Amino acid sequence: MRGRMRAGIAAALTGVAATALPGVAAAAPACSAEVAPAQEKAMTQLIAAERADADAPKVRKHRTLLRAGRTKSVAMARGAAFAHSRDAMPWANGRAAGQNLALASTVRQAFTAMRRSAPHLANIRSRQWRFAAVGAARSCDGLLYFTVNFMGPPPRS
Repeated sequence: MRGRMRAGIAAALTGVAATALPGVAAAAPACSAEVAPAQEKAMTQLIAAERADADAPKVRKHRTLLRAGRTKSVAMARGAAFAHSRDAMPWANGRAAGQNLALASTVRQAFTAMRRSAPHLANIRSRQWRFAAVGAARSCDGLLYFTVNFMGPPPRS
């Protein structure tokens, strides 16, 4: 909440400064959440190692899952609820799907939190998943938001 108030005040002051001082360059816009590809890669590697230890098959990266994960993570980093929603996985198109969410200061802390949660660990180790992707975003205060999407194979006809 304070972060949003600070961002709002900063935006208001930037607007006042730009209005009050014509011809003077406006200050940089308030901080915005950003996608964090390096953290996505690090989390993907940790998940792959955990799956290998559990003798679960490798999962293939899926662009649709990545886009959905990034969208969810950026939204949470910008203040949206840190929660699954009822329609959180429309990207699955009727396939079996799972989703892990994590929030932490580092990739390792987020992964450790997922490992300590039985449902999250079950998703990571599940043999039913064939596709996965990690979306990560860093908020203005430096916290990392992760959305890990898992999806099974297409249903048999």
